[in-house]
Amino acid sequence: MTLVEAPVGKDLEVIKINAGEDARRKLHTLGLHIDDKLKRLTNGKWGPVLISNISGGAVKIALGRGLAGKILVKPIK
Repeated sequence: MTLVEAPVGKDLEVIKINAGEDARRKLHTLGLHIDDKLKRLTNGKWGPVLISNISGGAVKIALGRGLAGKILVKPIK
């Protein structure tokens, strides 16, 4: 599932980023990498997707829905 489709409040793991080199570089600069553990914080149908990167010291990141739709995640059990 993509980060846009992910449930709010569940622990997630980034498994793939389906984006170009520039977008991957931007995400890397923001501190978001493959295998990072995340938690989605918002459930709005409009506006940015707010996440917390729990691998990187609970850093909060706001991503546009287009970019968030390119990040594939899986729930952590």
